[in-house]
Amino acid sequence: MAHEIAVEGDVGLTDMYTCIHKNDSGTIKVNIAGGDTWEVFVKANVDNYDIALTEAGDESAIYTGTFPAIAAGDYHVVVYQGDKTESSEQHVMGGESYHWDGTNLLENANTVTIGGTTQTANDNGADINSILTGTVTNAQGADVATDVAAMVDGSSRVDVGSWLGQAVTLSTGNKPDVNIDEISDDTTAPANLELDYDGTGYAGGAIKKKATLMP
Repeated sequence: MAHEIAVEGDVGLTDMYTCIHKNDSGTIKVNIAGGDTWEVFVKANVDNYDIALTEAGDESAIYTGTFPAIAAGDYHVVVYQGDKTESSEQHVMGGESYHWDGTNLLENANTVTIGGTTQTANDNGADINSILTGTVTNAQGADVATDVAAMVDGSSRVDVGSWLGQAVTLSTGNKPDVNIDEISDDTTAPANLELDYDGTGYAGGAIKKKATLMP
């Protein structure tokens, strides 16, 4: 590819160029143009660093150049104008941080690592979209897909296998069991309620049930 670098400048400039810098474990180094080789900037070696920028079209004031074939990563592009051999004639036109993905130069990219994979803004957007459309993979984080699958049954329903740490048991028709023992804090009332409704009939107790017939 070509013209990955594009900057603005005055019309008709013929001495525009750029240098590519990176943070190498705390040391700022400059790229030796044409290869993935770096060194601390030395003014006398500027001819080894510079990437020529040429004006696109007729007086467009847009100057373009080809980004070197270097490894993907975060870089700082500094644009210069003027005679490279004369410090007094050399002017810094500006600088910008970019992420180079090996093919495209992405402006203001903030890269992070998720699940061990370097992410860009586009990656994160794709991950969010995949979640919204129901496709979840471990790329969004370690064991995400496994954890989500454990919470959903074969009919895409939330599968509640436990309640506050207690296993949920099912009765006929896969309905959750209702624990009759929990209708009262004592042990007698639940047993009496079950007798009253299971066909056996409740016959004990000091207070008898009665029915009032309405006229």
